[in-house]
Amino acid sequence: MLPRFCTACVRTARRAAPAAALAAARPAPRSFAAFAPSAPLYKKAAKAVQQDEFAEDFEEDTFDDDFDDVAPSSPSPAEAAGSGRAERYAQSFAEIERHLQLSQSLAGKVPPRSPRLVLRLVRSAEPAQLPDVLRLIAQWRSQGCTALTPETVELLVKRLAQLEDDNGRAAVEVLSNRTQYGVELPDRMSALYPLFAKLSKPQAAAAAEEGAAAVEDEAVASKKGAYRPLSANPADLAFVLFGLAELYLPAAARFDALALLATLSAALRSGEFDSARVKALVAQVQQLGEDAIVEQAHGGQKLSKRWSEIVRMRAHSIAVAMQEKAHPEVEWFSHLAETLQARK
Repeated sequence: MLPRFCTACVRTARRAAPAAALAAARPAPRSFAAFAPSAPLYKKAAKAVQQDEFAEDFEEDTFDDDFDDVAPSSPSPAEAAGSGRAERYAQSFAEIERHLQLSQSLAGKVPPRSPRLVLRLVRSAEPAQLPDVLRLIAQWRSQGCTALTPETVELLVKRLAQLEDDNGRAAVEVLSNRTQYGVELPDRMSALYPLFAKLSKPQAAAAAEEGAAAVEDEAVASKKGAYRPLSANPADLAFVLFGLAELYLPAAARFDALALLATLSAALRSGEFDSARVKALVAQVQQLGEDAIVEQAHGGQKLSKRWSEIVRMRAHSIAVAMQEKAHPEVEWFSHLAETLQARK
């Protein structure tokens, strides 16, 4: 049992004690300096002492044998993300294949699946898996499944434009062959910018060789249901893409500086200077005018830094190509390139 104290006696004792005695018994308050960090000299000395204490005791070789049987550490965030992405792709691919098989065997009796399932497949696919993704999209279209969402189309175009072993041909084929894929052109010109930039890159012509392109041979493609080949010429692909934009987005495409300059740059880099389509495109750029082009790149409706740089670089490449061939419009395009460079 705990001892019991008489609280009345304690209070009486406190009242009887003089104030001086209580003050003396109370500890003196500590100054704030006591809580301040120690002087650097003290810290260094303490650190040195601590290192000396463990210098002789710690040897890495001593512990090598102790960790032989320890399980490896958890995977890095990048490895975990890659594993999760692969699992999402496999799951989405299997679900779509199962749905397509049921739709084919039980026509009209299978409820439609959300097109966001295709979005998840496109988002989780690796570059080498995109041909299989396009094969499923073609089957999705042929069996009358729900149309792909604009978000899915934009992501698909972006992923195809990022293929290193393809010069943009796969994306243009998917967009142009609506009968097979049912992919509608994105309703924003900016969604096509990655593809226009890819088609007009200096490396596009070198990457356009038949053996290196991601678009498969026609015989192989017809067997797998994948995309078929178009022309490997970047200029042809750029004009096809610009023609699609003019057809489905006429109000925006005809006045889009990046699309116009990228298409013209792709043509000139391919050695095409005097064709009717190049002459028409040169006239279209001049009709848009230097002020409007500069306004789009750096004005009130300014493009992002990335696309502003694409406009500047494509104008520069056009001017350089025209100078080499003594093109009659070289002065106009040189002035445009200089103006964009000055506003950089």
